[in-house]
Amino acid sequence: MPPGAPHVSSRFLTDEEKANAPKVTKALLIRIFSYLKPYGLQFAAVFVAIVIAAIVGLFPSIITGRIVDEALVGEDLAFLVELLLIALATMVVSQLIGILENYINAWIAQHIIYDMRNQMYRHLQYMPHSFYTTEKQGDIITRMDTDISGVSSVVSGTLSKVVSNVATIVTTLVALFAMSWQLAIVGLAVLPLLILPTRSAGKSRLKYATKTQEKTDVMNQVINETLSPAARCS
Repeated sequence: MPPGAPHVSSRFLTDEEKANAPKVTKALLIRIFSYLKPYGLQFAAVFVAIVIAAIVGLFPSIITGRIVDEALVGEDLAFLVELLLIALATMVVSQLIGILENYINAWIAQHIIYDMRNQMYRHLQYMPHSFYTTEKQGDIITRMDTDISGVSSVVSGTLSKVVSNVATIVTTLVALFAMSWQLAIVGLAVLPLLILPTRSAGKSRLKYATKTQEKTDVMNQVINETLSPAARCS
């Protein structure tokens, strides 16, 4: 470790921080979702787009089945061209809906970041001087920058992804039951096999995200101490 570099624990959170970490309670969830309240209309638009995209996403598979079972088997060229045009139209509509959904999500995320950073900055203005002498400024900068961006992505992006996944599963199961209840049961049986690898990947992602956060704290602290007026004068 170079001279003057801040000492960093090998863990991202100390035992005291872990003990004092906020629990997931109703009050905490209400506080988190309070940042969404000003943008309820935009979130409603995202959810509508997600449901439409989930429904439209079923059409390519259905059309492919009709192409194989009806157009090709029956050697009906006109019907084949018609199905291909419908498939192309559904793909275009699906892409346009996806672009709209991503745009609204990004708009909401940036506005939440703006709101949270302003709120945190106002809060820091009223903190006592002792706070800035005991707390690492690198940690404060990280909270203001990286952490708030992460929270906004969870509040906006993760929520929409959860809704999107649920909508996709529901619409797919409805379509499967409509076509064949046997296929629907097979789909339900295979679903847990898809969830287990996802959980394992999520744990690995959390581990590496924690390490990234730790290194970001160190980097911000070193930059702050190196470029501060006191360090430049010494």
